Amino acid sequence: MRQRRAVRRLERHLEVSDGALIIADDGPGLPASLEELTKPFNSQQVTLAGQSFTSGTGGLGLFIARRIVEAHGGTLEQLRSTTGTRLRLNLRGCDAAHHHRGRPPAVQNWVGIRPEKPGFRGRR
Repeated sequence: MRQRRAVRRLERHLEVSDGALIIADDGPGLPASLEELTKPFNSQQVTLAGQSFTSGTGGLGLFIARRIVEAHGGTLEQLRSTTGTRLRLNLRGCDAAHHHRGRPPAVQNWVGIRPEKPGFRGRR
């Protein structure tokens, strides 16, 4: 059984003109494609204390991250890397005016979420 080494370095790089945030680490990398890992409750192999297990709750964090980014008009993509993981959070498609109007349109269209009405203070 192969034991994974811990992440020793985490890099962040913000490309303001491009509207992107790149996050990289020197860990073991992702065990599957980003497309697979952003599905909720995907199964992936996990090694804990030298024991290998199949987890049924892996990938929930990336699922949530992708939904938040897409709700704001952006994308989350995996970049090629010889070691570790490199992800690019692309916000190029975001409209800065959303921040002045409240929620982005994608969030307003989610089931169960409605734009706030003046004077509304919660459930009645």
